[in-house]
Amino acid sequence: MNPAPAWRPRAWLAVALLLTAAKLWLSRGQGLYALGSADQDDRLFLELAHHLVHGSWLGNYNALTLSQGPFYPLFIAAAFGLGVPLFLAQHVLYATACAWFTQALRPAIASAGARCAIYALLLWNPMTFDSPSMGRVLRQHVYGPLALMIFAGLVALYLRRQEPVRRQAAWAVLLGLAAGAFYLTREESGWIVPAVLVLAGAGLHGAWQISRVALQRTAGLLGLAFVVAVLPVLLVCVQNQRNYAWFGTSESRSSEFNDAYNTMQRVRVGPELPYVPVTNQAREAMAQVSPKFTELQKQFAASSTPGWAGSTEFLTRVPVDADQVGGGVMRWALRDAAARAGHHHDAGQARYFYKHLGRELNQAIAAGRLPAGSRTGAGVGAALRQTLVFADFVLRFGRFSARPLPSTGSPDQLNLFRDMTGERLSPPAGELDVVGAAEYLQNLAKVDRLQVIGKALRPLLLILGLLAHLVALARLVQVVRQRQWTFALTLAAAAWSAVAAMVIGQAVTEVSSYPVQSIVAFAPVYPLLLVFVAAVLWDATIAWLPRRNPSPAA
Repeated sequence: MNPAPAWRPRAWLAVALLLTAAKLWLSRGQGLYALGSADQDDRLFLELAHHLVHGSWLGNYNALTLSQGPFYPLFIAAAFGLGVPLFLAQHVLYATACAWFTQALRPAIASAGARCAIYALLLWNPMTFDSPSMGRVLRQHVYGPLALMIFAGLVALYLRRQEPVRRQAAWAVLLGLAAGAFYLTREESGWIVPAVLVLAGAGLHGAWQISRVALQRTAGLLGLAFVVAVLPVLLVCVQNQRNYAWFGTSESRSSEFNDAYNTMQRVRVGPELPYVPVTNQAREAMAQVSPKFTELQKQFAASSTPGWAGSTEFLTRVPVDADQVGGGVMRWALRDAAARAGHHHDAGQARYFYKHLGRELNQAIAAGRLPAGSRTGAGVGAALRQTLVFADFVLRFGRFSARPLPSTGSPDQLNLFRDMTGERLSPPAGELDVVGAAEYLQNLAKVDRLQVIGKALRPLLLILGLLAHLVALARLVQVVRQRQWTFALTLAAAAWSAVAAMVIGQAVTEVSSYPVQSIVAFAPVYPLLLVFVAAVLWDATIAWLPRRNPSPAA
């Protein structure tokens, strides 16, 4: 077979660059959806980034300073320092992750056209330009690309396992940096662990099949990746120790806080109310036996109207004067009450308080002074039903819209969004956009085009997703009969396991704690769903289509 003309790879590269430029250009028409009241998410990230820009780490300590992982504020500060608008930087990061994943496949997929198709499939994931959910300043913008980079690093190490270390070291470093940043972005990272173990295990097994030297080389590269991942985590811990007297990354991971909160949820006093993890009656009972919780209950009572109960009335369906705080908010309410009681002057003091709070509650339960048990709410059946609902939601790329919602907040809050992001905000309700008439019309046209593209992609991606599942089932039957497994199936299994773990975890949260059905909740797994589709179709191509000069790496 004659080799492909030299111009073809360059032509496909030009196509990929044009697709990237088109997406970046169209997405610049969307205004940022600023939510000034989001003091635990959007606005918090900007305030933390503001402190980073001014050289004061994360600022003066309060109950929110260490409540979230610091990587996203660091990313915002970096974009600010480079003078790049935040959402442009986020789209570039995602495009870079797509490119790295596609490049990782190069030893096994020689066709530049096929790699360009995979890149386009990943790049034009419509959820990356959904505006009502992903038009906000949220850490999901970096969480998904980092997950894709982790996959890219592991795939690259497998497909290059016969190459010298110097040609694999860069991929190991990329894997480590992505993994470290991933850990520092959000606290719930367990959903990706099965996929990482599958791909890392495949790399070690594949190297073992070659030789003992190859196995040692792959193990050493994975060790290098681990060391690189640990370094930024340690640096953050050291900075937090120096500034806040706590050696950790995020207080949401603190064993003292989580033990205290989990013990509170075990107390069974008062009615079983949907989406209420700790009833007001349980709080009053805990205040009777725990001096430290007495302090907290005073603060809950002082802020009960409307307070936290008012913010979750839509969820609990309980009148505000009943003072029942809904799930998803109770953790924040606990931290707020502890801070107002004077226990959040620094992280060390907060850790000491939660440690002894948990100890007092556990001792009261052990002595029989507090009734305790597991919740008797929704069971396994409800979780399974919700899993199917969420699987359908993800597979359909549901609720997409490219049109931003009106920004909300005070003038000072909106100015913070403008200053730290460098973005044009979606104007608040009743206000006009700040740009000229020509640019305003051009932005409207861009958003309309994105809306058309996203709506057209959704049914196509649904068909591809369903087709991929059917093909995967057929290939599994064939593999069982022929006993011929491929790495493409391994990649598909890893991606599918990550998506499934996220869907199941969110379904359990939905039925036991609070509603989570949103694009934001599933943002990091949409690109991995597309990886599953690409891997299955790649595997089917290897198995079912006649080939000439097949690549040994496949």
